[in-house]
Order: sequence, then structure tokens, then C-alpha cells
Amino acid sequence: MVKKANGALPNELLTYEREHHHWTQEEVAQMIEVPDPKMIGRWERGITQPSPHYRRQLAALFGKSTRELGFVRKDEIPFWSIPSRRNLFFTGRDALLTRIHSSLTTHKSTTLLPPQALSGLGGIGKTQTALEYAYRYAHEYHTVAWIRADSPDTLASDFTALADLLGLPERNMQEQNHIINAVKQWLSVMTRWLLIFDNANTLDILQEILPATCPGHILITTQSHIAGTLAQTIEVDAMTVDEGAYFLLRRAKRIDLHTPLHEAAATDLQHARTLSQALGGVPLALDQAGAYIEETACGLANYLKIYQHRHKELLQRRGITDADHPPPVTTTWSLSFEKVQQTSPTAASLLHLLAFATADAIPEECITQGAAALGPQLAPVIADQLNFDTAIKVLRHFSLLRRNSDISMLSIHALVQTVLRNTMDEHTQRQWSERWVRALCLIFPTGEFGTYQQCERLLSQGIACAELIRSWQMVFLEAAQLLRTIGKYQKGRGRYKQALTLFQQALTILKELQPTQHIETVRCLREMGDLFEVQGLYNRAETLFQQAITLCEEQLDPSHIEIALTLYKWAEVCILQTHYSQGLAISQRALALCELQADAQYQSLQAEILNNMAYVFLRQKDYRQAAGIFQQAMLIHKQILDPFHPDMAIHYNNIAFCHFEQGNYNDAESFYLQAIAIWEQAFGPEHPDVAHGLANLARLNAARGNYAQAEQDYQRSLTIISAAQETAEVKKVMPLRGLAKLHAMQQHYQQAEQYYQQIVHILEHALEPQYPKLLEVLDEMLQLAREQGESQRVEHLQQHMQEIRFLMSASNTAVLIS
Repeated sequence: MVKKANGALPNELLTYEREHHHWTQEEVAQMIEVPDPKMIGRWERGITQPSPHYRRQLAALFGKSTRELGFVRKDEIPFWSIPSRRNLFFTGRDALLTRIHSSLTTHKSTTLLPPQALSGLGGIGKTQTALEYAYRYAHEYHTVAWIRADSPDTLASDFTALADLLGLPERNMQEQNHIINAVKQWLSVMTRWLLIFDNANTLDILQEILPATCPGHILITTQSHIAGTLAQTIEVDAMTVDEGAYFLLRRAKRIDLHTPLHEAAATDLQHARTLSQALGGVPLALDQAGAYIEETACGLANYLKIYQHRHKELLQRRGITDADHPPPVTTTWSLSFEKVQQTSPTAASLLHLLAFATADAIPEECITQGAAALGPQLAPVIADQLNFDTAIKVLRHFSLLRRNSDISMLSIHALVQTVLRNTMDEHTQRQWSERWVRALCLIFPTGEFGTYQQCERLLSQGIACAELIRSWQMVFLEAAQLLRTIGKYQKGRGRYKQALTLFQQALTILKELQPTQHIETVRCLREMGDLFEVQGLYNRAETLFQQAITLCEEQLDPSHIEIALTLYKWAEVCILQTHYSQGLAISQRALALCELQADAQYQSLQAEILNNMAYVFLRQKDYRQAAGIFQQAMLIHKQILDPFHPDMAIHYNNIAFCHFEQGNYNDAESFYLQAIAIWEQAFGPEHPDVAHGLANLARLNAARGNYAQAEQDYQRSLTIISAAQETAEVKKVMPLRGLAKLHAMQQHYQQAEQYYQQIVHILEHALEPQYPKLLEVLDEMLQLAREQGESQRVEHLQQHMQEIRFLMSASNTAVLIS
């Protein structure tokens, strides 16, 4: 669109009429008696405007009105055919409107301007955005027209009506094609026009109607994401939370049209934002809500309460004053659902399935690799990539689904899911929910370290499945397996509270399925026991390991891998409680089972058992024996694990500890740093294992007299553990105890005492009795009091320790040393 230096736009309507009559500018000037023929050129270029006298002369010469020749006031458009008034409640979308304008005008140096297609869900605001664009940028055009494109008949009717609007001589012809061609010919020589083709959900019907050359601007609204070579697509997204809230407040008349959002009442703003989020930022749904609130004067808070319990009915209601507006979202989308069913039953089944997924991140492999669980109709079809792509194509045609091929992810609007679920009876909802759970079970990895990346990719879907299992009270093996594997992954990432909930949920299911599912029960008991172990809750862990081994011995072959795995974990928790003899005996049983097998899983387990046995010798100060077994275990793992596997970090940490106890500080530091580096790479810098490594490194620095660095490492360790809310409080004891000893070494007795008091408080309020560790801490405090000559304090601590020994004797609590 060319503008002159003074910002004026050419009057191409005048130029068109002159050239249509094959007259030169000089001939026109002569016929209307203009003294200077150059004036005609200035009028055509928009540099100046003719006087009223010459306007009348030109109108008489061409047989046109002055309006048809482009002579109108600045606020008028010569040819304007927009059937709707400007929407006073139109909110936001500034970036989208700017993008549309930029897309239509960036090609102004070329003769062909590609049409722009606004694509998106029904009710997402495509038509209202196009309407706002027409009003906002009307001053750049001499012709703006709205054409209904929902069917071939309405398209042809509205397009031929342009001939009447433009006053074309062919407007009265009997043959419709002649009129259409005349309009197309006029469009092909003009540039300052805008045509809006609304609701063109079947884009093919536009092919015959659009001019071959398109120097003007064409804007299309369509549900289809697939425009092919016809147009460039611009996806219309849902409103942001604040945009939706602002629109709702204005539409419900809770604020005036021009009142800024931040001036709304705080409670209204909070409720409006909640509703905007609940309705997914869909303008049509927000408009329905605003109309209901206005008509009933129920207020935002009450509407929100009603919506939470009766959303199905509310989504079907339309305001009584909105006869010229689209039907409610339920009706709008139900029509799309019906068309999908007619076009492709496979696509319809896929849509029903996805109604139960997490809306915004659906990995495609959940469907393609989990196809076997998707039912007799969908499973055999969707497993084929071509069939899958075809189903996706159908759903994209109605903007019911988005696809990001770069990361193989699908997404569906959450409100579409709500409306879709509302169309299903309870039996159908349960059926698709169970299929989605079974599909996730098929593809969710084991939860081991090497599967973390894929686990994280699938995690949001897994969490959604856990909620489906709970709400539908599903009781089948795949449900329990999925919960356990997700729980194992969450445990590995240090998300202990989430993991515990998942394990408990799985065990509840397995109790109803027993005795047929004893292996899965053993695995779940063991994983849950391990979860308690890593949090220092050893009594709880041991109880679960004992339950698991009892079930193993009752139900499984004596050489089954599950027995060896469970014995290994039981032995480990015994060792952590300083039941060394019992721990070694159980370890020997597990090791004997492993040595009979050549499988890599047994080899890895063998290395882990050896690690535990070496730890016993280390605690007994048999450093030579411990170092040899640690090295043996590490060599086994080096042959089967990646160098940066977290289990390798455990080996480095143990060998470092061995060197530290022997005073080999340089070697100890090297191994500690390797362990920390692996943990940070595997889990990130805020994982509890990193905190453990830092506390060990701090202890080393303290022994070297590097107190400042030791303080820094202990504090970082404590910060990590404190930030990990899932971690039991007792895990703070290790860095706190290190800090207490560090300050005591520097004779900072007041600071040391403060840390010790924190430790005592944690141990006395722990989820499990911590008497042995509490005794150790009280003994350290006793020595500190003696050093300071505080005899009264010494007596008090001795009495406290006596009370703890009595409690420990009474409860027969096992000794616990970290």
C-alpha cells in the first residue's frame, strides 16, 4: 500500500474510472474545464482534493457519486459493508492485531499479497478479532467488506453483492458467474481494499472465488489449521489470564468500559482471574459467564461456586440479549465433535481418549507406543503412523488439537476436554480413563536413572493418571504398576512426599488384588522402604523390607531376583542402624544368589551388596579390607554403567571416606569432588545427594583446618536440605552437627551450642525415635560443657543422657550412626 510523502493515500477509485473510460488526465481536465491538467494527477495521487465544484463535475462526467469516486470525509469509507457494530467489550489482542497488520502490509512491494487466515477453535475470538481489525484499520482502505463463507451459497451471494456495493455495471446481469468475474476483475486492479471471509471452515470453496491476483488484503477466519497454499495461517490463542479477567469484568458490568484492570475491586479481580483460568481464556465462554452474571446479578464469587459444581449446565447457557452472537461453547464445539465423528471415527475416538490427558503436553508416543491398550477399535488403527497422522489432520482441521512436530507433542484446550467429557456417560468416561492409564503403563519407563529424561517427559501425564486412578477407584495391575514406577522416579529426584503418596496408592490397589500380584507387591514394598531409608526413617524401612522378604519366601522361587534385591535393601538398613553382624549375614545370602547368575542386573546388584559390606569394615576401622571391597564393587559397575551414573558417585564417595579415615586428605578430596560432580550432573545442584556430598567435603576441609570453606560447604548442604521440603527434618542433622563441631573446634562455643540445640530439637521431635544419635549429640555437648567448666550444665546433660538410655532400653531401639 503506497503512501505519498505527506502521508496521503492515492485515490485509485478516481484513477480506475478514468482508465476504465480510456481517458487521459489531460482529456479529463479539458472536459471539466480544469485550467491546469496536472491537477488531475494531484487529485489521483491524493496530494490535494478537488473543490466541491470539481467533485460535482467529475461525478457527472463518470456517472458516479462523489462517494464512489473516493471523495468522502476523513472519518468515512467510500465502500463499507460490515454487518456488525464494533464490539465495545473487545479486550486485548493488541499484539495479534499488530501481527495481522504487519503480515498484510510487509509484502506491499509485491503485486501478490498472501491472504491471512485466522485459525483456531470455535469461540476463541477469530471473528471478533477480524471485526476489530476492520474498524481499527479502516482508514487505510477505500473498500471494506464482510463475506460469509460458511457455505458455497452464502459465499457466492455475499461476493456478488459486492457488485452492488461498488456500483459495477455488471451488477444486474442474470448470470452469477459474470457478476463474480466482474468483481474479481475490479479487485485485481485495486489495492486499497479489505475483504474478510468469515467462518470459512471449508477453505476449498474459496479457491474459485478469490481473484488470481490479489493486490488488496484478504483476511479469513477458519477453524482449520490447514490452509495449504491458499493462505498463511495465524493461530488465535486463548486470552491470557489477565485479558480474560478484564474482559469478564467489563462484560459483567463490574467495571466501566474504560476503567483500567488494576482499579477493579480486589476480590472481584481475584475471582475474575480464577474464572478466566477455569474457562481457559475462551472469549465465548467468558462472554457467557459475563452475560449470566449481568442478568442474574449473582456476582463473580457466586458464579464461581456454581461453576465448580454445575459447569455442564452453565456452559450450555447463552445470554438472552445475545441473539446475534454465536451459540454457547457447548453447542459450538458439539457441532465440531459431530463433524469429526462423521469424517473419521478414528479421529473421534482419539479425541475422546485425549479428553483425559493433561491438556498442554501430550507426548505422541503415549498414543503410538501405547496403542495396544487403546481398545479394539482405536488400537489396530492408531498404531500405524499414516493412520495416526490422518486422525491428527482431521482434528487440526477443526482446531481441536495442536501438534508440535519438533518435540512430538500434542495439546488440546482444557475447556474442550471439559465439554467433551460432559458429552460422555459415566461408563464411557471410565472406559477411556482406564485406557489412558493402561497406555501410560505400557510406555512409562522403569524409573531408573538412565530413564529420567523420558520419565520427566511423561511425568505430567503420569500424575494425571494417578488422579484418574484415585477418582475412578481403579483396581487393576497396570494402575498399581504405573503408580509404583512414577513413585520410583519421584523418589530418585528427591520428591519424597509425592513418591510416598504414589506408593501408598499403589499398595492400596495391590491389597485388593492379592495374592495374584505378589511380585508387584514386593517391588512396591521395597521401593517404599527405600523411600523411608533415604530419609533416615530406618525402623519404618526395615519393617517394609521384612514384609517384602516374607512375601518373597512364601510366593517366589528361592533364586528369584526379587529375593536378592529385597535382601540387599534389608541388609543395608540393618547396617545403617549398626546391626553389622545381621547386615553382613543378610548380605552374604543376597550375594550368594547373585553369584549364581550371569545377568547384568545381578552383577549390578552384586556391586551394591559389596559396597554395603565394605561399609561395615570401614566403620569397624578395617580400612584395608574396606578399600579392597570398595574397589571390587567399583570395577564391577565400571564394566556395566555409564561413567556418570549416580551409582558411580556412591563408589567415589565411599572410597573418599575410606581415604579420609586414613588421613589421605588429597585423595579423599579428589574422590569427593568426582562424586559431587556426578550427582550435580545427574540430579541438579539442589538434590539431597549433593547435600550429602557437600557435608562430607566440609568435614574434610574442617579436618584440614580450612574452616571458612568448611562453613560454606556445610551451609550450602543445609540450604539444599531445607529447600527440599519433602526431606525429613532428621536429614538436617548431618550438616548441623558438622557446623556445631566446626565452631567448637574454633572455640566459638555459643554458636556451637546453638547448632546443638537445633539438633536436639530435631531428634526429639523426629518421626521415629532417634535415641542413639541423640545420645551421641548429647555426649558431644557434654564434652563442650566440660571444656568450658560448666559443672551445672554437665550435670544436666548427664541426667538427660540417663533418661535417654532408659527409654532406649525400654523400647529396644536399634543403634543408629550416620
